[in-house]
Amino acid sequence: MDNIAEGFERSGNKEFIHFMLIYKGSNGEVRSQLHSMADRRYVTDLKSNELILKNETLSRKINSFITYLKASEKKGFRYM
Repeated sequence: MDNIAEGFERSGNKEFIHFMLIYKGSNGEVRSQLHSMADRRYVTDLKSNELILKNETLSRKINSFITYLKASEKKGFRYM
C-alpha cells in the first residue's frame, strides 16, 4: 500500500508505474512466503490455496492497472 501512495504522490505516470511494478514484485514475494507457509504446514492446504488464489488475483489486478496507466493520456502534473 505504501508503494502505491508514494508512486501516486510523485505526480507523474512514469514514476507511478515504477512504484506499481515494485508493488507487484512485493506481491510476488508474499506469494513465495505463502508457498513456504504451506510447505511447512503452518496453515491448512485449503487456507493456503485460498490465500494463494487471492494473491494471484491481486497480481492480475495490479498488472491491469499498470496496463491502464501506460495507455492513459493523463501523464500527471510533472509531464504536462
